[in-house]
Amino acid sequence: MPKSALAKSSVDVPLLAGGYPDTPHGRFKLRLAMREGLLKKETAQAQLAERMMSRLDAVQAYLADDETWYKKLDKASLKDIAVLEGIWIDKLQLVTGKATSTIAHQHQEKLDEVLPLLHQALQQRGLTIGLSEKKIEFTT
Repeated sequence: MPKSALAKSSVDVPLLAGGYPDTPHGRFKLRLAMREGLLKKETAQAQLAERMMSRLDAVQAYLADDETWYKKLDKASLKDIAVLEGIWIDKLQLVTGKATSTIAHQHQEKLDEVLPLLHQALQQRGLTIGLSEKKIEFTT
C-alpha cells in the first residue's frame, strides 16, 4: 500500500448517513443509495417524510456546533428562525400523518350543546338519524 493511501486511511473522516465517508466519492455513493431507496418506497408521502427528516438531521448536525449556531443567529432574526422551525415541524407532522391541530375542550362543549338541538329539530320534522363511525344517514 502506498504511503499516501496509508496516511489518508489513518485520518478520521466524518461519516455521512448510512456510514459513507464524507468524501466526494462517499457523497456520490450516498446520493446513489438514496436515489435507489426512493425508487423502492411505496408512497410519495413516505419519500417526502424521509427526505425532510434527512434534511432536518443535516441542518441539526450543521448547527450542533455552537460557534456555527451563533454565527447564524447573528445573521438571522429570531423570528426567522422560529418561523422556519415552525414550518418544518408542521410539514413534518403532516407528511408523517400526525395531527397539526386538535379540537379544544371548548369546541367539544359546543358540539355537546349543538348536537342534541340538531337531533330534536330533525325529529320535529319527521326525520331520523342513523349514525355510524363513517357516515350519517337521514331518513324520513
